[in-house]
Amino acid sequence: YADLSTCVRRTQETDGITDTKEALNKLNRITKQRKSYHKYFTGKEWEDMANYDLPINTSALTVDEAMELVKKYLQLKGYLD
Repeated sequence: YADLSTCVRRTQETDGITDTKEALNKLNRITKQRKSYHKYFTGKEWEDMANYDLPINTSALTVDEAMELVKKYLQLKGYLD
């Protein structure tokens, strides 16, 4: 997860969108779809952090840094060498 400005910026970068409002609209649409999908299949709220083993706020991290955190977690849990 990340703060809204980070999510909008990453949407712009990933999708090549220059207009901030367009990126925000796309982000809101995708978030609504994800919430609905998650609720339908789990009966739980998508944004409830109690549903996750390792929530990571990526607002101040790069994707590579977040990936390293996940790898370290998996190593600590014994899933990776």
